Order: sequence, then C-alpha cells, then structure tokens
Amino acid sequence: TESDDAVGRLLDGLCLREKQQF
Repeated sequence: TESDDAVGRLLDGLCLREKQQF
C-alpha cells in the first residue's frame, strides 16, 4: 500500500543518514 511504501522510504532514509554519519 502507499502507506507501507512511505514507511519503507522513511526507514531507508534513516538508515542512509546513519551510514553517512558513521
């Protein structure tokens, strides 16, 4: 569903940010 895709994108964004920071 669209909501699931949105959540997945948010989680991916957080993971990317963490990888970039560390």
